[in-house]
Amino acid sequence: MSDPAAWRCPVCVSADCETPQGQCHCGCGEPAPIAKKTATKHGHVNGEPVRYINGHYQRSTRLSSVDYVIDEATGCWVWQRSVTRGGYGRLRESGRMQYAHRVYYERFHGVIPAGLQLDHLCRNTRCVNPAHLEPVTGRENILRGGTIAARRKAQTHCVKGHPFDEENTILRGRMRACRECQRHANRDSNRRRRQQLVISGVRYPRKLIEDFPPIDYWVDPGSGCWVWQRYLGIEGYALKRRDGKKIPAHRYYFEMYRGTIPAGLIMDHLCRNRACVNPYHLEPITAKENAARRDRAKKNRAAGVMR
Repeated sequence: MSDPAAWRCPVCVSADCETPQGQCHCGCGEPAPIAKKTATKHGHVNGEPVRYINGHYQRSTRLSSVDYVIDEATGCWVWQRSVTRGGYGRLRESGRMQYAHRVYYERFHGVIPAGLQLDHLCRNTRCVNPAHLEPVTGRENILRGGTIAARRKAQTHCVKGHPFDEENTILRGRMRACRECQRHANRDSNRRRRQQLVISGVRYPRKLIEDFPPIDYWVDPGSGCWVWQRYLGIEGYALKRRDGKKIPAHRYYFEMYRGTIPAGLIMDHLCRNRACVNPYHLEPITAKENAARRDRAKKNRAAGVMR
């Protein structure tokens, strides 16, 4: 049997490791069995005592002598075993595969609070040093990393140089858009539509509805759409003012001609023209069905372009 000083594994070179040769490295003090063959993966040498008694492997805070290597420059404990495609270390714990950095964190600091994720403060995904880990929310973890969401969050101006201040920012849930860019897009869309009408040379008659002026919409004889001529919202839907508030014009026309819209339903444009206010081109449906129809329409348009 070799000299104990020469036997010590790379981890045991540290002066803090006082476990003598032949004893289990979990600290129980029991004699370790002799390895029957050399296994570099586990640090076993044929004829030499193994590091852990079978079943004691999980007792140690450092699971194995070959689990990680300490980077002296950064202090990272760089994982040396299996890693995921994202670069995170993994190991088998309690009969199933788990993230190595989570296992090491819980061994030193206790259970991770429910709903939180571990953020690598060192930005090294293979690091399992508990001092380099911090429990944060999923949103905070994404915004701290080099993700697209983090870059968007850090933006102070849009791609055309307009500031994202309170006056110029349109909030859509957790998303935002530039108000000035949206104005330009609406103006360009209306300008192109007017140019197409001039080029076509078709004069569309304005059909009047009782109690409505002729400037609200014109009727497209080809599709039957009542195309709104007044203000259009950001998404291209017709808006009109009533009782001092802006309301969707297509919902207003639908309720005037066909009755009250059932609670919980939204209006779907069967003609796929958002500026249309023809009540007979509208159908009350659920939000889920509306989203499904919109996706099918996009796929049909894409298939037409490919052909």
